[in-house]
Amino acid sequence: MPPEITCPADPPAQALTSGSVTALTFNGATATDDSGVTPTIQYTSNPIGVTFLEQNANVVLAINVGIGRTIVTATATDGNNNMATCTFFLTVTCMYFVSYKNVSSCTVKI
Repeated sequence: MPPEITCPADPPAQALTSGSVTALTFNGATATDDSGVTPTIQYTSNPIGVTFLEQNANVVLAINVGIGRTIVTATATDGNNNMATCTFFLTVTCMYFVSYKNVSSCTVKI
């Protein structure tokens, strides 16, 4: 049987004041398995390019989260390579938005 996985609620949107990428933390997904052994959980993003680092007490750090809404898929894998997935969203907004020559980023208002 595949493991059971539960994704966290979507974390609150993060507002950037400068730059085009950010790092943020969120509570990670949780998973259980009928074997009694805790499955491993890995994260992927769409769009791709976000790096996920497990912190402590099920807190995950996401690095290079772009402006807008990022779909995060959490995949739990048990000892028999059975898998289960769930998804949630990370959202980054701009306080000040600038678009120039097809490059969009946040900028500090002067």
